[in-house]
Order: sequence, then structure tokens, then C-alpha cells
Amino acid sequence: MEKTIYIGNLSFSTTEEVLMNEFSKFGQVNSARIIMDNQSGRSKGFGFVEMIQEDEAAKAISSLNGKKIDGRVIRVSYAETKKSSSTDSSFSRQKDKSKKIYGRDSKSYSDNSF
Repeated sequence: MEKTIYIGNLSFSTTEEVLMNEFSKFGQVNSARIIMDNQSGRSKGFGFVEMIQEDEAAKAISSLNGKKIDGRVIRVSYAETKKSSSTDSSFSRQKDKSKKIYGRDSKSYSDNSF
């Protein structure tokens, strides 16, 4: 099963090729990508590598975490899965609160009740 690895504290000069070369020493790498800033086009200083085998990914993480690459000590760990937004978000709760007026549902008021 494919495993995604997070790499943090990357030098702005580190390329995806460098990541591919470093991680391929531990096994087969499916992809490597560095996250770029949309406005400046510059690296945000972190990236992801996808490795095919879980045991190879574990070996790469333990070997490369704390290693210096391009003059920076990198942080390497398993990537956390992106959490999907819940229907009970704070925005939806705020929206629900706006329907209530003085503890009553706004639908219970009419123009001719005053």
C-alpha cells in the first residue's frame, strides 16, 4: 500500500529531484512534490513523497528525519490525511444561530402579531 511522507523545513533551493534521489535510496518512490506559493512561485519549505512499500517508507523516515539536506535539517514523518470539512462546522452553527431571535424561531413571528 502506498504511503505518503511529509518533509518539512526544506531549503527553498531543494528540488523535487533531490527528494526523489534521497528517498529512492530506501525503496521505490512513486512521486515527489514540493509545495509552491501561488503568488511568489517560491517553495513553501515543505513537500511530500509517495513511496510504494510501507516498510521502505518507514525506513526512509527513520533514516532521513533530522538529516541535513541542502543546508537544512529536515523533519520527516508520515503525512496526516486531510480532514474533510464537517457539516457541523462553526460556519453552519453560526448560520443556525442567526435563525433564532430572542430564543424563539424567527418563523414564529409574523407582521400581524404586533
